Amino acid sequence: MLTVETGGLCFKDLTDEIHVLLLTPDSVFDYGSQNLGVVPSWGNVTQLTFSQDGTKFGYTSYTPTIGVDSCFTFVADFDRCSGQFSNTRIFNFFPSGPFWGFSFSPNSKLAYANTSARIFQLNLDSMSIDTLATYDGFISGAPPNCCQT
Repeated sequence: MLTVETGGLCFKDLTDEIHVLLLTPDSVFDYGSQNLGVVPSWGNVTQLTFSQDGTKFGYTSYTPTIGVDSCFTFVADFDRCSGQFSNTRIFNFFPSGPFWGFSFSPNSKLAYANTSARIFQLNLDSMSIDTLATYDGFISGAPPNCCQT
C-alpha cells in the first residue's frame, strides 16, 4: 500500500500565529502553532511557499498606507520533524506595490519575489536584494483589458 503524507499551514487571520498540520491518508496531526513575529497585513498573504528540500519557508505581504506602500518578504528555516520555524528574516521593500509571486531557487540559497513591475532576487545568506528585471511599459497588441503583456 502506498501512503502519502503532506503538510499544511494556515495563519490565524490578522495575527502572526501559524498552525502546522501533517496530513496522512487516514489522519490529521496538529503540530501546534507558533507566533512568527510579523503580522500579515489585512489577511493578505500571498503564495505560502516551501523550498524544494523543505528546509525553508517564505511568503510575501503588502500593506497599502497613505503616501507610502510597504511590502515585505518573510523567510524562515523550517524543521520538517518538529514543525518549528527559526532564523526568521524580513526583507522590506518601499514602495513597490503588491507582490504576486514567491519562490526559492533549487539550492534554497536564493528566493524570488515579483510585483507587477519588478522581479527581485533575495540572497538569503547575505540578506541582499537585487532587482533582476523592471517592466518597461511595453504593451503587446492584445485587445484592451485582456491578455496584454
